[in-house]
Parts: sequence; C-alpha cells; structure tokens
Amino acid sequence: MEIILLVFIAIALMWIFRPKKNKTQNFDPLPEEDKKYLLKKVEYYRELNDDERKLFDQRIQAFLFKVKVSGVNVDVDHHDELLVAASGIIPVFAFPHWEYPSLTEVLLYPDLFNEQYKTGQSDSLISGMVGNGPMTGKVIFSKPALHLGYSNANDKKNVGIHEFVHLIDMADGVIDGVPEVIADKLDTEEWLELMQEKMDDIHAGNSDVNAYGGTDKKEFLPVIVEYFFERPRLLKKKHPKVYDYLNKVFIEGLAEKYKGQGNFKEPGRNDKCLCGSGKKYKHCCGR
Repeated sequence: MEIILLVFIAIALMWIFRPKKNKTQNFDPLPEEDKKYLLKKVEYYRELNDDERKLFDQRIQAFLFKVKVSGVNVDVDHHDELLVAASGIIPVFAFPHWEYPSLTEVLLYPDLFNEQYKTGQSDSLISGMVGNGPMTGKVIFSKPALHLGYSNANDKKNVGIHEFVHLIDMADGVIDGVPEVIADKLDTEEWLELMQEKMDDIHAGNSDVNAYGGTDKKEFLPVIVEYFFERPRLLKKKHPKVYDYLNKVFIEGLAEKYKGQGNFKEPGRNDKCLCGSGKKYKHCCGR
C-alpha cells in the first residue's frame, strides 16, 4: 500500500511541475519605459538582438499575465515586476513553450527572512526560496536581494535566476540537479560526475564558484547557472567543460554574445576582485 501511495505522489508531482506549452496570447508591444528599464538593468536583455527582444518582451507580458507579484510589508512597483519576470524568463528563454505551471504568485519581502518567513530575526538569512506547505505555488524573494542581483554584474550571483532554476529542476518531480531539460540534452552520468568534481573543488577551497554550490547537487545547479548567465566569459575561461554543458542546454554562444558584459574592465592583479569576495583579483577570479 505504501509503495502504491509513493508512486501516486511521484506521478502527481510530475503532473504538477510539468512544463506546459504556452497558449497563443497576443499582447500589445511592451511600453518603451519598460524596455528602457530592462536595457538599463538586465545585461542579458541588452545583448539580445531586436527579434529576440521582441520575443522576450512577449514572454515578460505572458509571465506577468499569469503570475501575481505581491509585497509583504513592502510596496511593489512595476520595476519589481519586471525584474521578477526577467528572472523567470532568462533561464527558460531557449525553451519557447516553457511555463511554470504550478507558480501562481511571487512574494517580495522587505529584507532577508527565515524559514518561517520572518524578517529582522537572528536567523533571517534567506534571500529567496521556493515555497512549500501553505506557500506551495509561490516563490519568495527579499526585494533588496532581487534588485542586487541586477546591480552587480560581476559577483556571479542572482537570486532571481537561482530560485527559478529550482523550479526548473522540480519539473520532473525530483529535485536533484538534473532537470529534464538537462537529461534530454546531456549524458546524465557525465553531468553528475562533473557536478561532483566541481563540488569537491569547492570543498577543497580551490574554486571561484560560490561556496553555497557545495551544499549538494540541487544547490550546485542554480549556483552554477547564476554564474553562467552573469559571467559567461569567465565561466568559459575557468570552467570550460561546465560552460560547454550549460551552453548546450540553455543558450548557444552566450560568452560571445555578452560583448559588453556590464562594461567589464579587468582589474589589476593586486586590486580587489569585483565579485565582492574581498580577495585580491589574482587570488580570486583572476587565477
């Protein structure tokens, strides 16, 4: 009986989190003010060509048509909505029919929060998470952390992208760092081995990947995808095999597409690294 129940639950999860094809929905062109804001804040959007931007605009509108963005003890404006939507579209832009079928609402909090969604506590250290229990169907962000992800193009961190990658990983009913979109395009065993190798490097202190990626494979995936979309050229230089894998899954030629990369100017070897680690560049991203 227990086995039958477990099978039923697994099937139900796969049904809930399955990607669905977008139904045809016509929207008016995105307002010019919205485009200007995205161009100013979102590097990925800046590097798209005109046709790609039009498609991105449509998907932004489709996202906001279906997903509510609400504030909890904080005001939410349209710029917040645009950054939430961009965070959801960037990692799935290569998948034209992808939706987040279980997602109904994104909640913004005024600051970091804890597992009980309370701010201002000693354990209020969370910047973003996928809701569960009564929060199922919701993604929660610290509003300042969401904006910070688009203010520093050099730190390889973007909590918006991070949490939506978790949703992608959940789509096959198992959160394991091997979402269906990866299993369909890559050798799963090779990807698992590569993740473990890179996590071992993190544990040994021999990696520029965010240490949180060493927690487990389900956290390594969103951490490395953040890196991929924030600093694709650096990822290609420092972790070429990882870059090649993600390049096949998410978007071809991202390192070449990011010509400006946030007007990135390489610091001197003894300067502080721009990623915010506090280390000298030669001991961090410049190694």
